Amino acid sequence: MCKKIGIVGHAGFVGMELVKLLQFHSNIKLKTLISNKPANETELNSMVSELNQCDLVFLALPAGQANGYVNKIDTRLIDLSSDNRFNPNFVYGLPEIYSKKIEIAQKVSNPGCYATTAILALLPLNLNKSIDQVVIDGKSGVSGAGKANTDITNFNYLSENIHAYSLTQHKHEKEIQGQLKFPIHFTPHIIPVKRGLLCTSHVLLKKDLNIQEVKKLYENFYANKSFVKIKESIPSLQTVQNTPFIEIGGFEISNKRLVIVSALDNLQKGAASQAIENMNLMFGFKETEGLL
Repeated sequence: MCKKIGIVGHAGFVGMELVKLLQFHSNIKLKTLISNKPANETELNSMVSELNQCDLVFLALPAGQANGYVNKIDTRLIDLSSDNRFNPNFVYGLPEIYSKKIEIAQKVSNPGCYATTAILALLPLNLNKSIDQVVIDGKSGVSGAGKANTDITNFNYLSENIHAYSLTQHKHEKEIQGQLKFPIHFTPHIIPVKRGLLCTSHVLLKKDLNIQEVKKLYENFYANKSFVKIKESIPSLQTVQNTPFIEIGGFEISNKRLVIVSALDNLQKGAASQAIENMNLMFGFKETEGLL
């Protein structure tokens, strides 16, 4: 029997991506789609009543809006916003680390797009206790800034331009540090492309490693991970756009500085397709169902 799915925020970039991808899933039925913010408490309660008839609800809302629903929804849910990534009542939804916890979770908080890109790029080295310090340079397509038109996302400003922002205090910096358990230095940029995200991580190593050892470490760690590709070459946006994969590669060392490049589609592996991975785990479906 198909599982009934609700989506709140289906008209945003991530919500539209969810709707598009879920149409290819053979084990679910889209039951309830809500795009508008409720006008009052009565309207919210009516929406929640309908959502509670679903088997799972995706919340694809701007930051700060999810918990109005979270506190009322009784069914299983996946929050794609940043609102609950540090909430102990939620499982952090990075399948490459927490698949067993996700399988039995009632509430899952989907990771941020930058956080996913950086954490997966650094995780094998971190577990190998090889990292001394890390500086991460992140660049994202304009869809990562959301659907609202702003001075920064305006075509006349961003065309032929790059915009650096949150130079030292981006919320994903805290998220990355929370998962890796060591300080990192991260600065994001918006670039004039629609979708795609690329991080260049400069890792100062605690121990001497050669390229062969590093590559073997990554290949072994991600050997059975369906959506992680380890590459010899340097990843690029063009090879990950409109796919559910993250690519990790580059791997060059100079004077104990290792450079790793990781890239994904911010609307898919950075958001919607990763949320579907989590849904598949929660329902006991094959992890790749509807995605490959």
